[in-house]
Amino acid sequence: FTTDGTDFTWKEITTRVVEALYSRKLIKSKEIRELSPKEVDEIFHLPPLFWGANARTKAEAGRLLGWIPVKSTDSDFLSAIDTSIEYLEKHGLLGPGNQ
Repeated sequence: FTTDGTDFTWKEITTRVVEALYSRKLIKSKEIRELSPKEVDEIFHLPPLFWGANARTKAEAGRLLGWIPVKSTDSDFLSAIDTSIEYLEKHGLLGPGNQ
């Protein structure tokens, strides 16, 4: 999905994901570390520039079709992270062996 109506940094997203995983005891540490370009390539098979690039998204096509965002605050967006992690855990997509 694409956010619209809010600005965020990837650090904010990462911090929220880590907090949610840690509170559910799915990870052992809340430590967030920077990946080197080599690690990004080896782990995610993405060009490091793509991984670290600044980007903005706007749901222009949706608006052209008449879509109007209902939940577009920072707290709406960030709480969706918790909801997504809860769903993934409930359906066995997070936990030992899925990291």
